[in-house]
Amino acid sequence: MLVERIVNAPDLSSAAAATREALARAGVATVDSGGIRTPVTEPAASATATPLETGNLAIEARSRPTTGRMTASRLGQMLQDFGWPIAAGASAGDQVVDFLGLWVTEARAAPEDPRNFAPLFLAAMAERQVPAIDLATGAADPNAIHFTLLDLQVLAAAFDRATKLDTAVTGRRTLLAATDPGPCTQFKKRLGTFGEIGSVVADESLSKALEKTLEAMHGEDAVAVQHLFDAVAIAGRIWKLIAFYLSGKVSVTLLSDDPQHKQAPSEAHQQAGFEARAGVSAEDYRRYQEEIGAASADDRAGMIDCFDVLGIANWGEPTRLAREVENWRVEWRIINPDGTTHDSKEHVSLVRGNNDSLFSNGHLRQRMVRDDTTSAHAILVATLTDEKRNGHLGRIESATLTTRAELITSGVPDLSTLATAATGALGIIESLVELAAGWIQEALPPKAYAEFTVEYHVDDGRRYQLLMTNTWDESFPGPTGTVRQTGIEAHAQVTLAFRPGSEHGYVGYTEFSATYTNDQTFGEQRCHDTWGGTVPVRASFVAAPGADGKDQLASLEVLPTGPSKVFGAMVCGKLPPPPHVEVRFPHPQGLELPLPGEGKKVVELPPTRFNRWKIEIEAQ
Repeated sequence: MLVERIVNAPDLSSAAAATREALARAGVATVDSGGIRTPVTEPAASATATPLETGNLAIEARSRPTTGRMTASRLGQMLQDFGWPIAAGASAGDQVVDFLGLWVTEARAAPEDPRNFAPLFLAAMAERQVPAIDLATGAADPNAIHFTLLDLQVLAAAFDRATKLDTAVTGRRTLLAATDPGPCTQFKKRLGTFGEIGSVVADESLSKALEKTLEAMHGEDAVAVQHLFDAVAIAGRIWKLIAFYLSGKVSVTLLSDDPQHKQAPSEAHQQAGFEARAGVSAEDYRRYQEEIGAASADDRAGMIDCFDVLGIANWGEPTRLAREVENWRVEWRIINPDGTTHDSKEHVSLVRGNNDSLFSNGHLRQRMVRDDTTSAHAILVATLTDEKRNGHLGRIESATLTTRAELITSGVPDLSTLATAATGALGIIESLVELAAGWIQEALPPKAYAEFTVEYHVDDGRRYQLLMTNTWDESFPGPTGTVRQTGIEAHAQVTLAFRPGSEHGYVGYTEFSATYTNDQTFGEQRCHDTWGGTVPVRASFVAAPGADGKDQLASLEVLPTGPSKVFGAMVCGKLPPPPHVEVRFPHPQGLELPLPGEGKKVVELPPTRFNRWKIEIEAQ
């Protein structure tokens, strides 16, 4: 399979060959000064590629499992910025995911159609991501889908090959200006005509899969469809320009266990380690230089002349990489599930003392350590934040965090220079130049991602105190006549601490302890005495499904679990206790008590012959 040949290529030459084939099947020919190196599968796109460009694409695409220049969320925002209308109530990222889900599903119904190569390729590449993404579902998190430059160029080519240049068309909205190419003639030739005034959707080149997807997304709104094509055309030019800047690949590896459990406040800190590696191996770099070859020297010379004039002189120069490794930085970001970062310190914190050359100047960056002439690495250590309480009480929850490493090289131009490039090289209209420059700057650094899971206990604060009182009045035969006992049984306040242990809620163990205060009458004799005892009980939270699908605590079930133990049982200090003296639990079959959300709830049990139980439940 073609994707396997790219991702699992044994060397760069093999990866570059597979990359050229992927572009060719997407309609993009690879051309050097000697002519077409890789012919295309029709219909052809207007854009073409160079060996220099495909070599750069291959370096990054080999690391597809963890590497990506742009997420689906940012892709949606980019296309929206360039005019793609987003449906009311939807985010741009979600709309990209919806679009891809429909497109892939339709393409899988006709895999033999060569025009369906792009969505099938994108889906296959997403399946190689770690963790794997199924684009066909249309349900993936847009922040979790990463695209390499090769993915993005294949995407743009699918729209490019579905257009034609009609010179009779005039007055159409376009995002491109008709400017003199000057020294950038060679480069602009590679961009093709996609997005120019005469570039219109060609029904004969539009696959049924893309046609049905466009109809599902935009109905009969031809203007919205044209705006999408125009937005992709501008984005495609930006991605093409970036592909000429060789910075090598970047990858992130988790060095610690996965998952890891947070420590209690009284325990030693747990740490997670990550290694970022950037650049290319010396052997790959040698092969890379061979790959672009002497045959493309004239072509490269024309590109470099263009880039020199625009102020991005090093972009087309393959020997630049070895000179710049020493100055590389990696910018780290650990992203929580809700999109916040390590700055929130919700799950991890980054301590400068644990990380070599880590510094922050609006960004968390770290100097990379050179491994050889063309590669470097850096190691980041993150400290897990403490659980809220000692004891690891409560239910276990988990959070999947994403560590992102972004490679910052010394050759990145400033925004004003990129704005010049957007005008001079890409031909973008003046009103969009600054916007385009910002997107070039964002997509330029290679990025890599690694997920890891943090586990922790959540103590909901569902702690309750129980106070049980019983006003009782009892008579029984005594040695000198009828004995009558009246008094109050007082249950000492007990806070129940709960641990995980049942499918719903928590289970805790405690003791029901009672103290009896008695006023007793033995015939005519009256005396006062105190005695008591304990009953072991089990207390369980009973949960019920809530409206959001998560269990909500509904009641507390308290059950006696063993015989009582009596202490200090004396009758006026003279006589032994009656045989039936025991510490009574309010109900031998147990009680299910309603729980107050806050404050106190009082429950009075149905009275019996001798007992009047009142139970107070107070939320802590």
